[in-house]
Amino acid sequence: MRERTVPEDWVLQQWHAEGLSVAEMVDRIETETGEKVTSEAVRWHLRRLGLLKRARTLPWEMSADDRRRYKAQLIKWAFDREAGVKLSERHERLVDKFLDECRQEQVVWAYSASLGLKKLQRSTVPQSKIHPTLPIVTVGFN
Repeated sequence: MRERTVPEDWVLQQWHAEGLSVAEMVDRIETETGEKVTSEAVRWHLRRLGLLKRARTLPWEMSADDRRRYKAQLIKWAFDREAGVKLSERHERLVDKFLDECRQEQVVWAYSASLGLKKLQRSTVPQSKIHPTLPIVTVGFN
């Protein structure tokens, strides 16, 4: 049987209490043990301990391929941050840059299964369909 790569529960609980992000935990595991561990493995253990809720924060049902697209990841991270999930510094910077670009360009993002993820001019979308704090169309895009 293979030895456990992810630290003991009490270590994860301590790191979580210290405010380490999942990415920082992954880096620390590699630095301290020399073992590579995926962020998903760390997330799974944190969820099991009740320290991390599975975020289903995208307002749309997306195909697996569409969810992996860069802009979809940025939108997911923005929603995660909005929901109180601690992001890595890198993801924080990427989300800030993405939101700044959306504000400057006056655009919102929408998704439909048939058309995929699309950037729309904010002025063409009724305000009632746009998320209150993020540049995302939450309903009715086709």
